[in-house]
Amino acid sequence: MSLTINHLTVDIEKTPILQEVSLSVADGELLSLLGPSGCGKSTLLKAAAGFIEIAGGQISAGAKRLDHLPPDKRGIVVVFQDLRLFSNMNVIDNVAFPLKMQGMKRAERHEKARYYLEKVQLSGLERRRISQLSGGQQQRVALARGLAADPNVLLLDEPFSSLDENLREDMRQLLLELHREMKNAIVLVTHDRKEALQLSDRIAVMKEGRILQCDKPQEIYKHPANLQIAQYLGLGNTISGTVSQGFFRGDCGAESVTFETNRPDGAYDALLRKEKIRLSDQGFEVSLLKIFYLGDTYQIHVKAGGQELVFLAEPDQVEDSLYRKETVCIEIDYGQTELFNKMD
Repeated sequence: MSLTINHLTVDIEKTPILQEVSLSVADGELLSLLGPSGCGKSTLLKAAAGFIEIAGGQISAGAKRLDHLPPDKRGIVVVFQDLRLFSNMNVIDNVAFPLKMQGMKRAERHEKARYYLEKVQLSGLERRRISQLSGGQQQRVALARGLAADPNVLLLDEPFSSLDENLREDMRQLLLELHREMKNAIVLVTHDRKEALQLSDRIAVMKEGRILQCDKPQEIYKHPANLQIAQYLGLGNTISGTVSQGFFRGDCGAESVTFETNRPDGAYDALLRKEKIRLSDQGFEVSLLKIFYLGDTYQIHVKAGGQELVFLAEPDQVEDSLYRKETVCIEIDYGQTELFNKMD
């Protein structure tokens, strides 16, 4: 079932947390709320689920208004970061708990709980205590419990943030598989850019209680709506300059960053993407600051005049002798360089 939020406003102790937020999640869609800590992501989930009072706006699932209903009548389930599993219950009773609250008989709810435990690859652990499970297994129990409640909308509040990277990747893949099969509407809160890009049908980027952009991952990556989004996603380097008579001109030390543009005259920030900068003997000279080996690539920091630039290089481009150099030459491809008006 779809989730629609219109002009949602939330104030906590007279401090505005969400400001006129509007958002829709289609039936069967996985949408990520992406943004830094304190931007209002988790507050938006709690408001949708009915856990906090709203100051204004509407929340609907399908054609049904929810904002006047208590949490247990909304058909929305939240899986929180701290999981909130019951330590006094075993695995199967944890998963079956929402079914018990619905009045389902024990045999029936255990049968359904076993079905979802199988889906999250925990068959055989039904009688284990929560304390006997690993962190990854506890995450799977929480996910199974959320799905067992058969929610119209499933809300996930940074559920994988406490796991190491290998377990996080396993849980991401599991979530994708379950979503393809179950086709619930899912809203995932995350501050992990990779996670949002990997999992989402759409991403809503938030800052200071507002949604800055909501679009497909590819569109947000290729065409960020503003410089704040580009910087948060870590897409590249920012060069300040001006547009005059169809050309952008920015200062990058000895090299003037100059390229054609159809933008009107004015002051702009240019986004030079990391993948558009490369080591090249045909380029211009810059000071070498740092080199970081990242396994399948290198991250290189250089300084051109007073401007630090960061870019990536393939392993076959980086020789051991590079570490001993004080200067290198780089080349910049200005194709598809985004310009952001400083007045926006």
